[in-house]
Amino acid sequence: MRFTLLATLCCFSAPALAMAPLACETDDPVVVLTLAGPIAQIRTQDTPQTFDLAPLPQPHEGFPHSWHMTLDEHALSLTVDEATCSTRYGTFPLRFYLVDHAKPGAMLHGCCTVAE
Repeated sequence: MRFTLLATLCCFSAPALAMAPLACETDDPVVVLTLAGPIAQIRTQDTPQTFDLAPLPQPHEGFPHSWHMTLDEHALSLTVDEATCSTRYGTFPLRFYLVDHAKPGAMLHGCCTVAE
């Protein structure tokens, strides 16, 4: 499976990879984040929440790539960058940072890969 993932990653340029669906996770607490098109879904031990993604303007192609997310006036910022990242579940080619604007200083981070 790792060979398939590496072969898949080798075939994408950074701009194409940024637009591919991504699967992301954290270690503790366990949070799963899925990015597909203009939608992000965050799953925790509670019910999943779905957010609309709005890309933030950036003067470059590829990574890092940032989005603004809202759900019922709850505002978050998400950035995905090319950086090797490890969790207890493995090593991944991308890292994410999720900032909750309602809670100053609250940031969640974890690892991402192209969704299979």
